[in-house]
Amino acid sequence: MTGGQREQDEAEATADPAYIQHAREVAARAMIEGSGNVYADLGHDNADEMLVKARCVARIAVAIEARQWSHEQVADALGLPSAELTELLAGRFRAYSVDDLERLASRIEK
Repeated sequence: MTGGQREQDEAEATADPAYIQHAREVAARAMIEGSGNVYADLGHDNADEMLVKARCVARIAVAIEARQWSHEQVADALGLPSAELTELLAGRFRAYSVDDLERLASRIEK
């Protein structure tokens, strides 16, 4: 249990039950169902392309984890400078085309 959850549980244990119910109802109304594309939900113009790019980067990350390669091994295998790989894996992939990311993902998945 996280510290925040523990604090919330303790607060609920000592709080007015009517207030707790009200807070839960407000929270439930504040939640909305997403479209499945966070970029579209945030209003990005090129949301579909961004989602495809994000999925390519996720494929790269999964392949890295499965192989248990070092950062240097991955950078060498992909032909990227280490700093560029760091940026890519941190989600800064706008400068890449979908084709470029597909190629990188395919290269690391071999």
